[in-house]
Parts: sequence; C-alpha cells; structure tokens
Amino acid sequence: MGSLKDLIDRMGEEEESRNIPPIPSSNEEKPMDLHAVIIASDGRTLATAVDPPEVRVYAWVLLNLRFGPSVSRPTDLSKVALECRLSLEETRKAFSRLIRDGDLKVHKDHRGREIYWLAPISWK
Repeated sequence: MGSLKDLIDRMGEEEESRNIPPIPSSNEEKPMDLHAVIIASDGRTLATAVDPPEVRVYAWVLLNLRFGPSVSRPTDLSKVALECRLSLEETRKAFSRLIRDGDLKVHKDHRGREIYWLAPISWK
C-alpha cells in the first residue's frame, strides 16, 4: 500500500516555496507550474505536478473508482492520462504499480475490457 502512504504524506505536508522554475508536463508544450493542483477534492489537494505518476493516478482512482468489480465500470486509461497530465505509458505503468502494490484490483469483463477497482485498505 505504498501509494496510499505517499498520498497521506503528501496531504500532510506544507506547500514549499514557489521559486522553482516551471517544467513542461508530459502532455503539454508550454511549461506547467510545479505546484499546479492536478487533482483536488473538497478543497484539499490530492496531487500536484511534482507528484510521481502513481500518486497522481492513485488520487484519480480515489475519486473515480469503487470498492468492488460489481459496482465498477471499464476504465478509459487515455482519459485518466489526460486528467492526470501524464502520458498513456506513464499511466499504464502507474496502474501496474498500484496493482502490484495491492492498492488496486483488476479483471477483464466478457468483452475483454479491463475493470479496475479499489482494493480494501489494510493498515500495516
């Protein structure tokens, strides 16, 4: 459950100084502010441009996926990539890492589409 810990640690940190120069994002040609909020919920920042792909994706997952395959729908990874400001390859790797870490579960439906859902949280 490494990504959940990273996200909780991120939420508890104070925002650092904004004197860092902007860098280009994966999907944009113009520079993006390093502290730009990418994913937020109820006024709380869940992911910014400086967070690694698996933290951005996990933040997206927390807002968009459910706990169980019966209530989950197929996930469009290109949509996730766009919303997380990542490349499709970075998004795929982040989903793979979250599955490997035990934060996500996945199975294919009868049409071969992948359905992802949140794994039950276990505190270690």
